[in-house]
Amino acid sequence: MSPGGSASRRAAPALLGVLTVVSLAAFPTPAQAQAPPQLQPRSPAEPAAPPPLSAPEATPLVTPAWQSSASPLVLTAGLVARWTIEWAPAPGARDYLFEVAGDPSFAVLRHPAINTSTARFEGALPPGRHHVRVRARAEDVSIGPPSESRVVHVLGMSTEPAGLAFEGSTLVLEPCSELRFVGAQGVEVARGTGAFAPLPDRVPIDARASGEWRLRIAGEAPLTLPVRVTAPQAAVRATRRREGVRVVAVVDNLAEVHQRCLALSARARGSSQAPVALIDESTGARAAILPRASIGAGQDTIEVLDASGAVVGDATIEEVPLEPEAPPLPRRVIGTVLPPLDMSPRTDVPWSAPTAPFAVALAGGVGFEEGTARGVGRVLVQGSWEFLSFDATWRTPGTDPVRQEESTWLGLRMRLYEAEQQAFALGYLTRVGLPLIEGARARLETGVALGGADDTWSWLVNAGARNRLGSHHPLSNDIWSVHLIAGGSLRAVESFRLFSVATAQMVVFGDHSDVGYEGPNPPPDISAAALVGQWSTGAEVALGPVLFGPHFVAAMAPRWAEIEPDLGLQLWVGYAPRLE
Repeated sequence: MSPGGSASRRAAPALLGVLTVVSLAAFPTPAQAQAPPQLQPRSPAEPAAPPPLSAPEATPLVTPAWQSSASPLVLTAGLVARWTIEWAPAPGARDYLFEVAGDPSFAVLRHPAINTSTARFEGALPPGRHHVRVRARAEDVSIGPPSESRVVHVLGMSTEPAGLAFEGSTLVLEPCSELRFVGAQGVEVARGTGAFAPLPDRVPIDARASGEWRLRIAGEAPLTLPVRVTAPQAAVRATRRREGVRVVAVVDNLAEVHQRCLALSARARGSSQAPVALIDESTGARAAILPRASIGAGQDTIEVLDASGAVVGDATIEEVPLEPEAPPLPRRVIGTVLPPLDMSPRTDVPWSAPTAPFAVALAGGVGFEEGTARGVGRVLVQGSWEFLSFDATWRTPGTDPVRQEESTWLGLRMRLYEAEQQAFALGYLTRVGLPLIEGARARLETGVALGGADDTWSWLVNAGARNRLGSHHPLSNDIWSVHLIAGGSLRAVESFRLFSVATAQMVVFGDHSDVGYEGPNPPPDISAAALVGQWSTGAEVALGPVLFGPHFVAAMAPRWAEIEPDLGLQLWVGYAPRLE
């Protein structure tokens, strides 16, 4: 063996020992592995960093989708509307936030968002237009995107006076009321198949309001609202009268306040003639007389109709005993039927009532002056129709034609006012005097008459003027005059009347110095005025339609005025039917 080989054999045991020590150090024994590790404390300035956390993956929230297809128009009879809307549940949503705003931008909410745990909102909204939307909120309180906004328009309704109610889906209203709306702006209405128009704030209600109303917001589907107006029900009674059938109707299913605008009419069932309107009476009933001509043979039922033509009541005509027809009340006499007249043609103004009773009469008179008697005669025709009266008087030639101017007078009266039974009457008088002396001028007389009468007494006043038309004549030199006549009458018994009248006149004469009159008793050649006073009294006696009227006349005037005679007596005999 060589020296190198022995050296190798000496070095091998030594290398094995080194490897054994290294391997024991690298792999501890079981006892060493069970010993707790020795922790070295860190410095306070070096805190321990937490281990990084991995965030769980969030499920994205879905935008809620509306499920309700209800009309955006909501009606309410109160101050607010109960309203409900639903949407599809959003996956991963814990709850929802419901928002209400006054504009589509939702810049300002009407109130804080409302939290709801279900996919449904039920709440109260006041009248007006609202915009709504909803958001989903997750468990980690994250909020999803908003839904599509929707418009909700609440329309408030009320009536004045009260009377609004719903029967199911039908709106029931009372007639003669007013339907009022709150939040009507932007709402349109149509009745039946008519065209849409803006909804007014107030709508008067009558029978024509019944039917189907369609309400909508422009651009949206309409909402149908059935409306029924309570129809009046009338209790009717019909009784036959002399002038026709009297119909009385009482509406007994409506309060008085809801009857103000009702228009009721009546007609015979089966009649083709237009119905007769019923008029309100103080008793609260409606009544009218159907003329006989409007009721045919066999038509014994009367129908009462409302404004729409619907029958609201009927009744069979009752046959009641007819009361005897009362004769018309005779027209009372104001003053006298046959007027007292002066004997002188210059002052013979008649005492005239506003309405002239019908009469035809003849009169004869005699006047006395300084012991001399002079006679005169008259014919009178007078009468009236409605408010107009006429009279015609013809004065016969006297026994002294040189000093008398005979005339024919034609008169017209127009009654301006008359109370019942002539308790008071006012009229306008005008008369034209046509002279019967050649060359004399006509005269025009105008005036007024007012008076009154009761069952016993009457009073009468005339005031007016008389003047010549054209130049004067020597025998008719009185140019003009004014007069005032006042008096009264007393109906002492059924067929006997007494009267008394006072007359005051002023007669103006012209100057006749340039007239070459050479006859006897020439007229005064002066320009002057004479005051004439006259008093008349007498009586009227009626024997059926025949009248007798003795009159006494006394006159006072200046001698130069030639107002003659001083005293006079007249007797009227006439025919006057239709008197009291």
